[in-house]
Amino acid sequence: MSAELESGTLALCRELVRLESPSGGEREVAAAVGRAMTEVGYDEVRYDELGSVLGVRRGPGAPEGGALLLDAHMDTVPATEPSSWRFPPFAAECRDGRIWGRGTTDVKGSLAAAVVAIGRLPRAELRGEVLVSAGVGEERIEGLALGHLLERHRVRTAIICEPTGLAVGLGHRGRASLVVEAAGRAAHTSRAENGINAVYRLTEAIARVRAMTPRTDELLGRGHAELVEVSSLPFPGSAMVPYHATARFDRRLVRGETREGVLAE
Repeated sequence: MSAELESGTLALCRELVRLESPSGGEREVAAAVGRAMTEVGYDEVRYDELGSVLGVRRGPGAPEGGALLLDAHMDTVPATEPSSWRFPPFAAECRDGRIWGRGTTDVKGSLAAAVVAIGRLPRAELRGEVLVSAGVGEERIEGLALGHLLERHRVRTAIICEPTGLAVGLGHRGRASLVVEAAGRAAHTSRAENGINAVYRLTEAIARVRAMTPRTDELLGRGHAELVEVSSLPFPGSAMVPYHATARFDRRLVRGETREGVLAE
């Protein structure tokens, strides 16, 4: 990597990390990405109705079968417990050969690298059309922004800029969001024996899900279900036995799994 390419990538990465961008709050990052694309010489910079950014570069000749797409997202998960971080989560400190901050790895570093590298690539080395997309909402609604782009642009090959330890990943596990519900019967906690506590029922279901044997895949590894949310009614609860409870699982899928099969489990 040339010194100019490296310094430009690091500078953009730090700029993006300093801009807090939870899902739905990516506007400032989108503006920064758009400016960077314009500065390094993209032929077009577009903003779609969802708020995503698309940079277009064109090389000699017509595209063969569609464009090459490099896709990354601008949003991050929240920075929980900032006081426990080694460095402030949005300071983008450079220490020990690393940039420290929320979103550096997932995936503002990759986004910065794609924007700068494709922008600085000599036009003669491009073949047809190359797209770099910066999507919104990936952490909350994975695939929505990318699907929106693919409906409007003919893409031959896509590179998803998620971190893979600098190894090429040839596939990705699928994802399903599953909600398990438990019904009980309300009662005052002073006479709890008159009710049925839905949370107790739910915890039994959670234990059974955790005990399930995950499916494995030679390419994608192990599928699994991870508990991500629990809630009960009434809320807030103080003196009433919960009459309803829900648990949400993030279920990662491997090849061959279907909606029907996952639900049947």
